[in-house]
Amino acid sequence: PTKRTITTWPEDSLPRLQDCFEHTQWEALYHEVLATFTDVVLSYIKYCIGNVTVEKCIRVFPNQKPWMMSQVRMLLRASDSAFRSGDRALYSVNRADLRRGIRTAKAEYKRRIEEHLNNPRQVWQGIQTITNYRGHAVTPGDSDTGLAEELNSFFARFERVLCVVNPRKATGPDGVPGKVLKACAKQLSQVFTDIFNFSLVRAVIPSCFKSAIIILIPKKSPTTSLNDFRPIALTPFITKCFEKLSPSNSLASTSLQTSTGRSTPQRWSRRPSSGYTS
Repeated sequence: PTKRTITTWPEDSLPRLQDCFEHTQWEALYHEVLATFTDVVLSYIKYCIGNVTVEKCIRVFPNQKPWMMSQVRMLLRASDSAFRSGDRALYSVNRADLRRGIRTAKAEYKRRIEEHLNNPRQVWQGIQTITNYRGHAVTPGDSDTGLAEELNSFFARFERVLCVVNPRKATGPDGVPGKVLKACAKQLSQVFTDIFNFSLVRAVIPSCFKSAIIILIPKKSPTTSLNDFRPIALTPFITKCFEKLSPSNSLASTSLQTSTGRSTPQRWSRRPSSGYTS
């Protein structure tokens, strides 16, 4: 068997995370350097995630069946314990319970697969389980209600972008899961709006938002050349949110610079009537 470390989310983890972000003084994390400001915010978010989640070390067997749930494992341990005790009557009872448990688990697993035959996502997840695939700010006056409405609309718009993040997609190199951004969109929209505005004013993109994890998926086996791989890039969720907000902020003709100083014209912009990002 191989050992893996997984992150589990208790039932109260997301409400606790929302409460933590709700009472966070984000102003205390502000820094004049955009890269430092972004790194501090992301590090704080990951620290809070670590406080509400639990890491477990599990053993994965190559022949582990997809219907082998916790109830079946409990029955299996009870049967083994009865066998070692030498009590034949107890072992006979536990062995019968184990057989019934396995039969019930297989039927339940079959039912779950058949219930989602019309749902492509659920079917694909079932196949994976079966195969074991594993600017220069201006201070507004108190009577400027129009600007207040615009700011409220802007914050609500960023919150809507975070709310539609797909939590099933893999986490990017920043280490912030999509389920956290979606569940805590209300609490995190303000600080990411500040980072976004800061980025526009300085015309600089934080380097942590420009990074990506490249995963090579083999097209066939065995692989003999680079053409036999299909590269998949995992980018941060926040970068994708910024890309969605960029068109309404007139970034189509803006040439931004990364933290390393290299110019990236139209890196975040989406061209009108086009199906790709420049």
